[in-house]
Amino acid sequence: MLIKDYIAKVHEATGRKNLNILAGILEEFHPGLKVDSFNFDLTTGFMEFLRTHPRGFRVASINYYYDTLCFVLNRAARQYTIDDGYLDVRRLHREEVTKVYLTIDEIHSLAALRLRPAKAAIRDHFIVMCYTGLRFSDEKRLRPEHISGDNIIIRTKKTRENVVIPVHPIVREIFSRWGKQFPRVPSQQCFSKSIKEICRRIGLDEPVFIEYTRFKKIERKFYHKWELVSTHTGRRSFATNAYLAGIQPAKIMLFTGHTTEQSLFKYIHINKTENARELVDHPFFSGK
Repeated sequence: MLIKDYIAKVHEATGRKNLNILAGILEEFHPGLKVDSFNFDLTTGFMEFLRTHPRGFRVASINYYYDTLCFVLNRAARQYTIDDGYLDVRRLHREEVTKVYLTIDEIHSLAALRLRPAKAAIRDHFIVMCYTGLRFSDEKRLRPEHISGDNIIIRTKKTRENVVIPVHPIVREIFSRWGKQFPRVPSQQCFSKSIKEICRRIGLDEPVFIEYTRFKKIERKFYHKWELVSTHTGRRSFATNAYLAGIQPAKIMLFTGHTTEQSLFKYIHINKTENARELVDHPFFSGK
């Protein structure tokens, strides 16, 4: 069976994102590839194809498409005889990804911004993420009935487990203001585009330096902070601000659903200056 046809079947069965994009890239790499064509050499060639592709895929994207291909081939191996050499291909060295979070003061500035109802709804959904740590897919389902007394109780889509999160006064005020009329959010892509523009309006112009590999070369570029805000920034803001407020990582993990501190700390973003400021009065540095 052609790999593109098999990927279409997997997409229909699983609904996994970006499978159709992978199928298109594979067809571009080698038209007419069959499921049982893959081995170590072919998959290595595919990785090299991605590294030199005119679209300039970053390391994270290349590794993502490799992982997705492995997911497809692992399923295919149940039905077809496939050389498992594709599993021995080395993923590219993972680059440190520069992410941003909003401070409490920045979240307050966002809340005070006067906006038209459609934009205000997007802003408020984002603020709820900042104070609950919920993923976009879970927050957009949040309704007043999920609030029970002082807690939010919701079953997450990704882990299928209930999380219990204290209701922040700002979250309670948002739901009180909108009531049962809290508008549905647009697609994640449209949401991210809108929240960037809203954050630009509160002056998130702080320059953020990003370094990444593209076309096998290191590229360096400055972005404004608002340009890097996305739906996931809300979840990162929650984890980082909770940590800075002194909440123990183990307790934050119960809210975010992370199973290890290592995975949690990928969401906590403190730069070196902030780290020094937080520890300047620590007994080790103050000599007290």
